[in-house]
Amino acid sequence: MNKKSIILIKKMMYNIKDEWKKEDGIMANVNVKIKVTGNAKKLYVVGSTKNLGEWNPKNAVLVEEGVVSKQFAAGEVVEFKVLSAKKWDNVEKGAFGEEVANHSFVAAKGLVVEVNVENFNK
Repeated sequence: MNKKSIILIKKMMYNIKDEWKKEDGIMANVNVKIKVTGNAKKLYVVGSTKNLGEWNPKNAVLVEEGVVSKQFAAGEVVEFKVLSAKKWDNVEKGAFGEEVANHSFVAAKGLVVEVNVENFNK
């Protein structure tokens, strides 16, 4: 079996697994609420899952009215960062400009994650 066949089989298994989760009701709606101390005209969330852009800021999700609502597999560990533009140059920072750790949660039905952002790189 060649490498392309293996990749295709893995993709097919992943898609079947996702559909099974959705049909069996083990998907979880999660709300991420973001409060910002610094100035930002727009906010975006980028993270470890496909629906949060898979760490690609060009695919970051726009935060509307301070909230991002997404669906994740229940029990999935999700990590994310907040951006003020769709570039890593605009990643969140601490109050004194220091790096901040990724935000993370384990997806569960009805979970609300609250995040306070002090500052941005730009």
